Formats: sequence, C-alpha cells, structure tokens
Amino acid sequence: MEVLREGPFSEAYRSLAFMAERGLVAAGPRHEVYLTRLDDPAPRTVLRQPVSAV
Repeated sequence: MEVLREGPFSEAYRSLAFMAERGLVAAGPRHEVYLTRLDDPAPRTVLRQPVSAV
C-alpha cells in the first residue's frame, strides 16, 4: 500500500488507520519518503506499507 501524507509527520499513523477498515494488516516494516524538509510548514511524506489480508 502506498499513500501520500500531507500534514505533520507526528500524525502519519492516521494515514495508515484505514488499513484495518479494509481488512488489511501490516506485513513488514513501513518505508517513509520525505518529500519536504522536516521543518517545512506543510510537510509531505510518501508512506509505503507492505500489507496482507486478514
């Protein structure tokens, strides 16, 4: 699964919350790609999470 997160890095977990709603679970470590600097007022991050069906 891959998602573009726009917002504070500290809230990135919210973008992955919909996995459970779709019957998916994490199947490995998450990979994060920071598209902006950490001090950017409008940070953007690509979150990649291997998943499997429950």
